[in-house]
Amino acid sequence: MALFKKLGLIREPETGDGWLPPGTLDHGAIGRVCCVMDRDGRGQVVWENHGSLWLQVLGQADEAGFARLALGAGTDPRVAANLDGAGAVAWTADVAGGRSVLGLPIAAWRSPGSSRILFSTAGRIHHLQLAADRRGGVMVVWCHELDGSFEVLVKRFDARAKLWDEEPARLGEKAARPIEPRLAMNRRGQAVVVWNEGSRDSDALVGSFFLSATKAWSERPVAVATGRISEYQIALDHSANLMVLMVRQDFGQRPTLEARVHSAASSSWLPTQVLAAAPSLRQVRLEMTGTGDALAIWQQSEGSTLAFLYGKAYRDGVWEPGVTRLDTDTGKVEAYALALGSKGQAAMLCLARHQAGRTPLVREWWRGSGWGAPRTLGKPVAEALSQPVLTLCPSGALALWRVGEGTTALLLVAQRRGPGRS
Repeated sequence: MALFKKLGLIREPETGDGWLPPGTLDHGAIGRVCCVMDRDGRGQVVWENHGSLWLQVLGQADEAGFARLALGAGTDPRVAANLDGAGAVAWTADVAGGRSVLGLPIAAWRSPGSSRILFSTAGRIHHLQLAADRRGGVMVVWCHELDGSFEVLVKRFDARAKLWDEEPARLGEKAARPIEPRLAMNRRGQAVVVWNEGSRDSDALVGSFFLSATKAWSERPVAVATGRISEYQIALDHSANLMVLMVRQDFGQRPTLEARVHSAASSSWLPTQVLAAAPSLRQVRLEMTGTGDALAIWQQSEGSTLAFLYGKAYRDGVWEPGVTRLDTDTGKVEAYALALGSKGQAAMLCLARHQAGRTPLVREWWRGSGWGAPRTLGKPVAEALSQPVLTLCPSGALALWRVGEGTTALLLVAQRRGPGRS
């Protein structure tokens, strides 16, 4: 316990908002970072440090919750879990002269040698993603590149049987251009994967649906959007309504940020909504609750080097009028993360640059009252900030970010105890 006090992971809140001062979780060549939280506020953080993977359990108050485990060699970790903390972690690693995707159920983290090779190839693995259902079942999706062709592959972990699929399912046909799949899954185990079709003349989007009742993917991909799509995000609510947020950049036209919703009740697409238009639209983020409310955030600029951060909420089937600028009191936002809670609350972690240096800030949103003022999570520093990660649960929140680059980087974490403002 004394060690964690020294690291700054156990401190009294400095303010009345419940956020503890940040502490150092690790130092070194910090790679990808990811985390989940259960309903009781216990966080599970997974990250890479110089080719090795680590897990840190962050409890609310009990000493037994503060455990660190070495998961072995690997890169690009991903983790997904339900509100009871059941789920899995997946990563990539060099195995037997090739590249492999490995998976490990959370229940087996303390059992050495329990990870399993889910897929091996002499090629490359791109865009690894995970999602979990209410039982702790997990879907793993990635793009496989081999000999100049690309394909979307998916494997499933059945929480009841405690088994992984024997072979990955391939969604759609192989393509000659890179494919970027996006995965969304709801608590009932229904899932959707959307990707760019990778043809020579178009970046149109297609998708495949997974029905938990039949445990099978749709026979062939369905059209999601036509034209040239540069960025896209997807989300799925508990009724299997699919939302697609995308930037369309058709030749000779002003780029537009558009949202489409596929209604599960009518099995049809609702009219497309244009949320914004600007010469530059990027860093698009989308989060959706199980009841279908959503938040969209993006950066846009009017042809200059200055980019501004905007947000828009979707409630009761309607996008709110106008947009909200979110960086008026933060300085220039260089990177950010968005998280949505289960009770109509959201938060955004911004890594901002201003005259005094670079600072992490958190800004929270509540249904019915909008965005609160930004709160600083630490003092300004001269080093670069990157890798913002944020997660919410009914009992708190976790924010993580990297300070510096190379082999001397720091991984910092800040915790909030309690549900935030009601």
